[in-house]
Amino acid sequence: LNPDFLPRTRCSARGPQAGRMSASTPMFDVIVVGGGPAGLRAMDRLLQAGCSVRLLEARDRVGGRVCSEATAADPDSYVDLGAQWLAETGQDALAELAERFQYETTKTFKSGNDVVWTASGDKQVVDDANGALSFWTKLDMLYIIMRFPQFADMDRPLRGNEAFEDMSVSDFVDQVGWTQSGKALALDTMQGAFCADTNTVGVFSAAYSSRSLGSMAAFSGADCYYFQAGLGNLLKDYAGTFAEHIQLSTEVKTIDHSSSPVVITTVSGEVFTAKQVVMAFPPQLLNRVEFTPPLANELQRSIDAQVLGQVVKLIAEYETPWWREKGFSGSVRSPNKFVHEVADVSSGTAGVLAAFITGPAAPAAAALPVEELQRQFEEFVHETFGSDGEPLKKLHFHNWIGDQHTLGAYASWPGVGIWKLHPNGYFHTEGPVHFAGTEYAKKWMGYIEGALQSGGEVAERIQKIFEATAAQEPKQVV
Repeated sequence: LNPDFLPRTRCSARGPQAGRMSASTPMFDVIVVGGGPAGLRAMDRLLQAGCSVRLLEARDRVGGRVCSEATAADPDSYVDLGAQWLAETGQDALAELAERFQYETTKTFKSGNDVVWTASGDKQVVDDANGALSFWTKLDMLYIIMRFPQFADMDRPLRGNEAFEDMSVSDFVDQVGWTQSGKALALDTMQGAFCADTNTVGVFSAAYSSRSLGSMAAFSGADCYYFQAGLGNLLKDYAGTFAEHIQLSTEVKTIDHSSSPVVITTVSGEVFTAKQVVMAFPPQLLNRVEFTPPLANELQRSIDAQVLGQVVKLIAEYETPWWREKGFSGSVRSPNKFVHEVADVSSGTAGVLAAFITGPAAPAAAALPVEELQRQFEEFVHETFGSDGEPLKKLHFHNWIGDQHTLGAYASWPGVGIWKLHPNGYFHTEGPVHFAGTEYAKKWMGYIEGALQSGGEVAERIQKIFEATAAQEPKQVV
């Protein structure tokens, strides 16, 4: 990973190392745990509201599941090892952030022929990947996908559809689909969207996620733009505007919210206190924090049943985008090959392909040595675009599945039957403990936009708590 991130910063008032409160223990209005997009947005909004805030991040960098790395060809051009895209419309928070820091976007290249590898192993070169599908397959797939949003209310997820609560995505697709080809296409699409085995993801996760995007058009345009300067660098610049409030390489060990203030202890023994706490990191990592009192039973059960995202993203850098000269768009759909999907995300003068392995095949691929990943990827590229292309210059890769600060990417999802534990919404506030992240978003769930919006919503909720508390305090008589 690119080590050139924010320097490690510390509070001016350091807490004791003994793991317990003292007169010198630093006190804040809010402690934010996690320096990904949700944590950064929550912190920004709370600082703007005049709150005293400290952000604690376990990594030695900010960005969470977003990380940029310079290309070998041009140190001013970057590739993103994690989340990357900006949608064509609807992702206002991310678009505003890009405009604020003057980050230009590049439209994902889609001119030329797509390649589709069929289930029988045949290669089809078509004007549009969807053009290789029969009319009935496309109709069936669209019907299945469009059925999902009907089963989710953003505030009351079950909404009278309890009969579906114990169904997986695969169960639902099998029940409502008409054709085997349509069902297979729908499952491939959902596996790519969730980066997880569709047998393990609850149907309400798909319904809720689909509803959060607003429309099929939003989903189809979600990979429209990317950043030549790197989305990870955009978040780094964002964090740089309040770097003095960020403490890196600091992992939280315990949170005692049994009384006010909340007491936060780190693995190294530092102690902080705060009126409110924001947990802004993936829900599967919440088990690493010891809460006193323990989290509510429905929250703990949800954490234990969380379906981890399974994806391997390979960024292949070439001297030029040579496949364009051969008439290819760089877009590939190959659910039964080593690589399942490919897109052209060329940066600067370099040719760059982003390749994805998703679902059950991803953990085994992630465990391979980088040399073997490269060998199998190059074999796939030669088979797909021809063996007369340029040699690979560099393969960029980060193992998000093995990363102990994520345990998967790009998001995690509630398992089968979990939504019934949350009739009033997923992961409500637990006293002074709040949850922020793309997994909890009501808009663009599973995307960076969702993380930003979730962080902003939590900050607004905390501001209202402070305002209500201030209104109840007795006024001084002069």
